[in-house]
Amino acid sequence: MRLNSGRLLNERIKTHPRKIAVVAKSEQLDFLTLNQRANRLAHVLAGQGVKCNDKVGILLPNSPEFVVAYLAVQKAGGVTVPLDMKLPPKDVDAILRFADARLLVTLPSAESIADIKQPMVTVEKEQIKCKGEILHPPDDDWGVDR
Repeated sequence: MRLNSGRLLNERIKTHPRKIAVVAKSEQLDFLTLNQRANRLAHVLAGQGVKCNDKVGILLPNSPEFVVAYLAVQKAGGVTVPLDMKLPPKDVDAILRFADARLLVTLPSAESIADIKQPMVTVEKEQIKCKGEILHPPDDDWGVDR
Protein backbone atom coordinates (compact mmCIF):
# COMPACT_ATOMS: atom_id res chain seq x y z
CA MET A 1 0.00 0.00 0.00
CA ARG A 2 1.41 3.36 -1.09
CA LEU A 3 1.35 6.21 1.41
CA ASN A 4 0.73 9.63 -0.09
CA SER A 5 -1.01 12.87 0.82
CA GLY A 6 -4.29 11.69 -0.74
CA ARG A 7 -4.37 8.72 1.62
CA LEU A 8 -3.39 10.93 4.58
CA LEU A 9 -6.28 13.29 3.78
CA ASN A 10 -8.68 10.34 3.73
CA GLU A 11 -7.48 9.39 7.21
CA ARG A 12 -7.77 12.96 8.52
CA ILE A 13 -11.41 13.38 7.49
CA LYS A 14 -12.35 10.29 9.49
CA THR A 15 -11.33 12.00 12.72
CA HIS A 16 -11.71 15.76 12.05
CA PRO A 17 -13.88 16.40 8.96
CA ARG A 18 -14.85 19.96 9.92
CA LYS A 19 -11.47 21.11 11.21
CA ILE A 20 -9.95 23.91 9.09
CA ALA A 21 -7.36 22.51 6.68
CA VAL A 22 -6.54 25.47 4.41
CA VAL A 23 -6.65 29.21 5.06
CA ALA A 24 -6.01 31.70 2.26
CA LYS A 25 -6.98 35.37 2.45
CA SER A 26 -10.74 35.31 3.02
CA GLU A 27 -11.27 31.63 2.18
CA GLN A 28 -11.12 28.66 4.53
CA LEU A 29 -11.59 25.00 3.66
CA ASP A 30 -12.23 22.26 6.17
CA PHE A 31 -10.85 18.76 5.59
CA LEU A 32 -14.18 17.43 4.28
CA THR A 33 -14.60 20.22 1.72
CA LEU A 34 -10.95 19.96 0.69
CA ASN A 35 -11.37 16.21 0.18
CA GLN A 36 -14.57 16.64 -1.83
CA ARG A 37 -12.93 19.18 -4.16
CA ALA A 38 -9.85 16.99 -4.56
CA ASN A 39 -12.05 13.98 -5.33
CA ARG A 40 -13.97 15.92 -7.99
CA LEU A 41 -10.75 16.95 -9.70
CA ALA A 42 -9.29 13.43 -9.33
CA HIS A 43 -12.33 12.05 -11.21
CA VAL A 44 -11.66 14.55 -14.01
CA LEU A 45 -7.93 13.75 -14.14
CA ALA A 46 -8.64 10.04 -14.33
CA GLY A 47 -11.21 10.72 -17.04
CA GLN A 48 -8.46 12.51 -18.99
CA GLY A 49 -6.30 9.38 -18.76
CA VAL A 50 -4.10 10.12 -15.74
CA LYS A 51 -2.89 6.84 -14.24
CA CYS A 52 -0.32 5.72 -11.73
CA ASN A 53 2.97 7.63 -12.10
CA ASP A 54 1.73 9.92 -14.91
CA LYS A 55 3.05 13.47 -14.55
CA VAL A 56 0.59 16.34 -14.20
CA GLY A 57 1.70 19.96 -14.34
CA ILE A 58 0.18 22.39 -11.84
CA LEU A 59 0.36 26.06 -12.82
CA LEU A 60 -1.60 27.80 -10.07
CA PRO A 61 -0.90 30.58 -7.59
CA ASN A 62 -0.48 29.86 -3.87
CA SER A 63 -4.16 29.23 -3.23
CA PRO A 64 -6.67 26.62 -2.10
CA GLU A 65 -6.89 25.54 -5.75
CA PHE A 66 -3.19 24.60 -5.69
CA VAL A 67 -3.74 22.40 -2.62
CA VAL A 68 -6.82 20.83 -4.24
CA ALA A 69 -4.92 20.14 -7.48
CA TYR A 70 -1.92 18.68 -5.65
CA LEU A 71 -4.14 16.31 -3.66
CA ALA A 72 -6.21 15.37 -6.72
CA VAL A 73 -3.10 14.36 -8.65
CA GLN A 74 -2.04 12.23 -5.68
CA LYS A 75 -5.48 10.60 -5.46
CA ALA A 76 -5.39 9.81 -9.18
CA GLY A 77 -1.99 8.15 -8.67
CA GLY A 78 -0.08 10.79 -10.59
CA VAL A 79 3.09 12.73 -9.92
CA THR A 80 2.85 16.50 -9.55
CA VAL A 81 5.01 18.87 -11.56
CA PRO A 82 4.55 22.23 -9.81
CA LEU A 83 5.31 25.24 -12.00
CA ASP A 84 6.04 28.86 -11.14
CA MET A 85 3.32 31.30 -12.22
CA LYS A 86 6.04 33.78 -13.23
CA LEU A 87 7.44 31.54 -15.96
CA PRO A 88 6.79 32.60 -19.54
CA PRO A 89 4.33 30.28 -21.34
CA LYS A 90 7.08 29.07 -23.71
CA ASP A 91 9.10 27.82 -20.70
CA VAL A 92 6.04 26.22 -19.11
CA ASP A 93 5.45 24.27 -22.31
CA ALA A 94 9.13 23.22 -22.50
CA ILE A 95 9.09 21.96 -18.88
CA LEU A 96 5.86 20.04 -19.44
CA ARG A 97 7.28 18.40 -22.56
CA PHE A 98 10.58 17.58 -20.81
CA ALA A 99 8.67 16.05 -17.87
CA ASP A 100 6.42 14.15 -20.30
CA ALA A 101 3.39 15.56 -18.47
CA ARG A 102 0.03 14.16 -19.54
CA LEU A 103 -1.77 17.44 -18.88
CA LEU A 104 -1.75 20.76 -17.06
CA VAL A 105 -4.03 21.99 -14.26
CA THR A 106 -4.24 25.77 -14.34
CA LEU A 107 -6.52 28.81 -14.15
CA PRO A 108 -9.18 29.47 -16.82
CA SER A 109 -7.25 32.58 -17.93
CA ALA A 110 -4.39 30.35 -19.15
CA GLU A 111 -6.62 28.38 -21.56
CA SER A 112 -5.97 30.82 -24.38
CA ILE A 113 -2.16 30.89 -24.09
CA ALA A 114 -1.02 29.60 -27.47
CA ASP A 115 2.51 28.68 -26.35
CA ILE A 116 1.23 25.96 -24.01
CA LYS A 117 0.44 22.89 -26.10
CA GLN A 118 -0.44 20.47 -23.25
CA PRO A 119 -4.08 19.51 -22.72
CA MET A 120 -5.50 21.58 -19.86
CA VAL A 121 -7.96 21.23 -17.03
CA THR A 122 -8.82 24.53 -15.39
CA VAL A 123 -9.93 25.12 -11.83
CA GLU A 124 -11.30 28.15 -10.10
CA LYS A 125 -12.94 27.70 -6.69
CA GLU A 126 -15.65 25.06 -7.25
CA GLN A 127 -15.57 25.19 -11.06
CA ILE A 128 -13.67 22.64 -13.15
CA LYS A 129 -13.44 22.97 -16.93
CA CYS A 130 -11.90 20.90 -19.68
CA LYS A 131 -11.84 22.02 -23.31
CA GLY A 132 -14.08 24.95 -22.35
CA GLU A 133 -16.80 22.71 -20.91
CA ILE A 134 -17.84 23.06 -17.27
CA LEU A 135 -17.71 19.62 -15.66
CA HIS A 136 -19.76 18.28 -12.77
CA PRO A 137 -17.86 15.23 -11.51
CA PRO A 138 -18.95 13.40 -8.36
CA ASP A 139 -17.25 14.20 -5.07
CA ASP A 140 -17.22 10.63 -3.79
CA ASP A 141 -13.84 9.33 -2.80
CA TRP A 142 -11.77 8.58 -5.87
CA GLY A 143 -9.35 6.83 -3.58
CA VAL A 144 -5.71 6.14 -4.08
CA ASP A 145 -6.02 2.38 -4.54
CA ARG A 146 -7.84 2.20 -7.88
